[in-house]
Amino acid sequence: VAVLIPLWIWDVLILFYHTRVILMGPIKRPEHIPETEWVDPLPMNKRVSALVRFGFLVLFQVLLALKMDAFIAFPWWAVFIPLYCWEVMALRKKIMLANINIVTHAELELAIGKNFAACDAAEREDIHRRFILVPAKSGLMYEAACRIKAEAKMDVVRILARVVFTVLLVLNLDLGEEWSWWIVFIP
Repeated sequence: VAVLIPLWIWDVLILFYHTRVILMGPIKRPEHIPETEWVDPLPMNKRVSALVRFGFLVLFQVLLALKMDAFIAFPWWAVFIPLYCWEVMALRKKIMLANINIVTHAELELAIGKNFAACDAAEREDIHRRFILVPAKSGLMYEAACRIKAEAKMDVVRILARVVFTVLLVLNLDLGEEWSWWIVFIP
């Protein structure tokens, strides 16, 4: 626990940041953007989700430090539960981004069955979750959207590899190192 004091200080600063972002309230619409076009770039549910996700990571760090100092007698699988929750939240977000559709305005209006300008705020937020709007199916914006989608797919693979690694690690720790550490570290 003492060795991780710099980490605890960092965690407190990040928790303070997340708390301040939540307490600042909804972002006000800039004067030059019409009400019908305004979508909050950082909705409250995303802010709370980021705080909860970071909370899982901090809880894992605390449990890990306590387990390593023998202050708690939990099995290793119980210590790693917050880390798995942290990974599941990241995996859900990356899977949604990897499956997002890249569409033009015309394709979007065809898909939703009405004009984009006629959508209310909730519909716009849903559209931004399910689609990336590009002016055309070629050009820099389309390539950037494709890169975002490809990076999300790669992140899904990375997260799954980390989960497989931590499962093997926990099994080896709980079972008394029955497997070679070479096998555990393959992922």
